[in-house]
Amino acid sequence: MKFDFRNQSVTGGLKISKAQQTTLGIVGLTAVVVGAGLVLVINFSKYIDFNNKVITKQGEAISGYSAAIKNSGACKAPKNKDYTQDELKACNPNLTESKDVPGTLRASIMDDASSNINFESVARKTLSVCINPETNEQYSSAELKEMKMNSKTTNEKRYYMNAMKICSALRVIPDSLPTSKNTEALLASLNQIYINSDWSPSSIAPNNSSNKSNIEGLSSIPVNFNNEDANVSFEQINNLLGNISKSIRYFNVVSLKFEMPKGGENVKFSASAEAYYANEILSSETNETITAKGGKK
Repeated sequence: MKFDFRNQSVTGGLKISKAQQTTLGIVGLTAVVVGAGLVLVINFSKYIDFNNKVITKQGEAISGYSAAIKNSGACKAPKNKDYTQDELKACNPNLTESKDVPGTLRASIMDDASSNINFESVARKTLSVCINPETNEQYSSAELKEMKMNSKTTNEKRYYMNAMKICSALRVIPDSLPTSKNTEALLASLNQIYINSDWSPSSIAPNNSSNKSNIEGLSSIPVNFNNEDANVSFEQINNLLGNISKSIRYFNVVSLKFEMPKGGENVKFSASAEAYYANEILSSETNETITAKGGKK
């Protein structure tokens, strides 16, 4: 038997059936969907991980600020671990009472330091705001605190809080160690020391230079003493050095020189010293950059 293939179609055997086409289509579509799903899941996981890092660092920052505010006594302690926005908005540091923030820096200063007996020995008596007009005596820290607590208005509270700073023992702290280079106040202190030593200097010239001291956080102002233009005795010089050592403003004598001429009663005297003031202290903040694995911030 012979077959003639010339008139036969060869395409019929190469055709894919409709069922096979449908199956291939479903498989291909499924692969695309699965692949896209895997990409989305991976990206979404990275997104969640990145945001978790951001939220964690935000929480640490909030906790740090809350601890600083709480320890300083600027605001009452938060109801929970950290302050809420409403608690911060309701806080006025100028009106926070020390009794409401026990154990804080504010309470230590306003209660303990302001009533320190040793500090009170040099309390200020020259300002009218510090004098009780009824007794003509200086207000005690307890009286000022009571008047502040009994104040009815915000302005009254601020007035008596300021009075506590400048009239009570608290004023000793900035007087003994200022927070800025106040040359005028230093010269006024020196002038008073000279007067108490029965020695009126012809002039006191400021020394505008300022040096870093060997003590961390402090800067020094050079001070020079001499009697080139004054006729003074050894007793006066001795009184001057004694009053310098008693001064609430600390003076560190660097060098000292005496010269007593033969047959003379007066003494030539020169000395150099340093007075100190505290450098500005600022709260430190750190910046931290958080990146995902792809490098996006």
